[in-house]
Amino acid sequence: MKKILLIEDDPLMLKILQSRLSDEQEAEFLTAIHPEEGLQKAQSELPDVILLDLVFPETAGLELMQTLKKNQKTKSIPVIVLTILGRDDIIEKAMRYGAADAIIKGDISLEELIGRVKMFLGNPLRGENPMTIAYVSKFKEGI
Repeated sequence: MKKILLIEDDPLMLKILQSRLSDEQEAEFLTAIHPEEGLQKAQSELPDVILLDLVFPETAGLELMQTLKKNQKTKSIPVIVLTILGRDDIIEKAMRYGAADAIIKGDISLEELIGRVKMFLGNPLRGENPMTIAYVSKFKEGI
């Protein structure tokens, strides 16, 4: 069974994402409210995809992103970063640090988010994907 790790400090957002994704996926859902807990679960459970909020009160999600991508056990796990910050510099930095995709909360429907998660769950190579390449191209073009 596939595993999805949701690292999100907003309990309502966590519940919404978990509920909607569980309706669409046959997957085990792991949740973490704190970055440290998320790192521990990522290392011990080795999920197939990680959804990572970038804004936490005590630690920046970008720091966790770097740690995940430097760790031998977790570096190949696709990480979809979620942010309420529509700042291009944050999204660009997340992509440089190894994010597989970046999503601005509020700019995407739950159906589109589910579609992106499904794409990563169906990718046995866990490598770069056409959607990421398209996103980065759009980002660089200023669209």
